[in-house]
Amino acid sequence: MMFRDRRHLRAVVAIVAAMAVAGACSKKKAEKENAGETAAPVEDAPPIVVAMTDAHGGMVGWRTAQSISFTVEMAGGASDSTVAVYETTVDPANGRMMVDVAGTEQRMGWDGTRVWSLNWNQPYAPGFLAEMNYYLLNLPFLAMDPDAKLAVSAPDTLWGDSTAYRVVKMTPASRRGVRPGSYRLYIDPDSKHLRACTFAAAPAGGASQQLLLRFEEYARTDGMLLPSKLTMYAGDYTPVVVATFRDWKLDRPFDASRAAMPDSAVTE
Repeated sequence: MMFRDRRHLRAVVAIVAAMAVAGACSKKKAEKENAGETAAPVEDAPPIVVAMTDAHGGMVGWRTAQSISFTVEMAGGASDSTVAVYETTVDPANGRMMVDVAGTEQRMGWDGTRVWSLNWNQPYAPGFLAEMNYYLLNLPFLAMDPDAKLAVSAPDTLWGDSTAYRVVKMTPASRRGVRPGSYRLYIDPDSKHLRACTFAAAPAGGASQQLLLRFEEYARTDGMLLPSKLTMYAGDYTPVVVATFRDWKLDRPFDASRAAMPDSAVTE
């Protein structure tokens, strides 16, 4: 191929370079879209929910994580003493999880509908831990499930806080439920972070009660904004649980064999 002058050569080189950049961008966009092909279409979710999910890192990290594992230290009420240390692993693709109580032979698992426990002797019911360690920590991402039901309510304030939070009622996809229920999400109007939620649960088993959970602190791991501290309150604003989280990992394969229910396990 012959070029009439150097200016013509430079123009052709510039065009080829631009085409290469555009091709690379299109490839990255396609890869990102393929990674997120199971997300709810943006137009099907309220804009405030989309903004919340984006503020917490978007859906790609959630959908591409092999598993989500972390350590949680839980103390009862206003006590500063640690009640227990739970090693948790979540399978975001299939809604499964397992929890080991550090330093013991106690363990629990959940296949998305059935909760089981082994040698369980903890102040918190296995079903409550399944809900807290799966739903409550992942609400910004579960809200984008195509089968989740979402309804925007009027802005509202929280106890001891004058901020007018954006409020969304969320009912998770039924196929993921430990039990029927819904969550009232309080989204910060500026940062779009999930600041709190209310829901009904029974931390120690028995009768369910209305609880308020406040996300006190967040930390970023592999692009995802995940809780590092939360406080849970009863209806009279008495602290029920104080939990801190550390050692978030997103790249460990989920061991399905350990999540399988042993013959000697107790179901809830």
